[in-house]
Amino acid sequence: METRFIYKKTKETIFFNIQLQKRIYKSTGIKLQPKEWAKGFPKKINSTAEIRTQLTTWKNEIDQYIKDFILTANRQPTANEMTTYIDYLIKGKKQANNETIQQLIELFKDEQKDELHSNTIRYKNIHLDHFAKAIKASKLTTTDLTDEVISLYRSNLIKEGKRNERQNTTTNNYVKTVKSFLNWLYKRKYTTVNFADQLERLKEVKKDVIALTDSEIEILERASLQPHLQRQIDLFLIGCCTALSISDLKRISSEMIQGEFLIIRRQKTGTPLHIPLIPEAIKLLKKYDYNLGTIAIADNKGNENLKAAFKQLGLNRNVNKTTQIGKSITDEVTPLYSVISWHKARKTAITTAIKKGIPLQLVMQLSGHSKYETMKKYIDLATNELANEMNAKMSKNNHLQAVKKAV
Repeated sequence: METRFIYKKTKETIFFNIQLQKRIYKSTGIKLQPKEWAKGFPKKINSTAEIRTQLTTWKNEIDQYIKDFILTANRQPTANEMTTYIDYLIKGKKQANNETIQQLIELFKDEQKDELHSNTIRYKNIHLDHFAKAIKASKLTTTDLTDEVISLYRSNLIKEGKRNERQNTTTNNYVKTVKSFLNWLYKRKYTTVNFADQLERLKEVKKDVIALTDSEIEILERASLQPHLQRQIDLFLIGCCTALSISDLKRISSEMIQGEFLIIRRQKTGTPLHIPLIPEAIKLLKKYDYNLGTIAIADNKGNENLKAAFKQLGLNRNVNKTTQIGKSITDEVTPLYSVISWHKARKTAITTAIKKGIPLQLVMQLSGHSKYETMKKYIDLATNELANEMNAKMSKNNHLQAVKKAV
């Protein structure tokens, strides 16, 4: 992969010629007489010396940019990202530094449109607008960006979180989005320092993973509630069978069913999944004609109905709910129905698969996780099965009884 140049006689202009996912043609803005051009580059004559130097510099910087991008992002830059970088090169650093942080945030947002799902973009835009307002981005350029600015933003973010009783996990979502923007500034060479390194996430306490037990799943399977509540139970059960998130469940269609498998790509990560469909899942999918998008619910209302359904079914097992705001950590015992959410179905599916003895690597293929460190946040170890195993294999009394029987 190498940057080349072409010459368009009709415009007497040199163009970049870069082959990525698709070929990119973009004007360099440099004019040249036809007689000064030969085989992909200006002729080696005195009148083109400065132009040849400029083109060589641009070529080297673009080639290095593509290599660095592939190394850090594990993919090629998009056409939009590539043309944005070329614009930066043509304008030069001095002119680029005249752009305000607000303008660069808007440019970053625009690039994200082609990369992320609309729901993710909506939340990231909230985070970026919050950052822009906090640092007065419309009045700052990249030369005004300092460690002090980032440090002050983080301090104010923490204070605001305490004042609004915002949990650390939510605050860290703001931090994560802003860090991605700061990384983008550095990667595009708008800044010579990567300020993302200065923006540390807040510490998060380990919380209990909540998943349903086998007996609780059986209660859901026997449920016969009002239609608007039963739909939520059915949707939850399909999540328990497939380990899919609610956004992916709503995307299921009959075209994705191939034999006994559901072939779907995770919306959040783009990971392709081949999910074996057990009879219980097939029965529920047929009930809704393989189109769960027909269950017309808004996510917030759906969660309310899900909680109401669990309460009606008497699913009130005591669970531990942890709240962390700044350094303050609160543990509260609360009934299962009050904390149930769509994501608990995904956690239930993963926990159940591991309890049933399915190899870890296969479970990770089912869930779409590439790292165990990420997946273990979905595993509920506080189960009766674990308690029984601990009692049977680690209790001293049980061990002594086993020895006596052996003798």
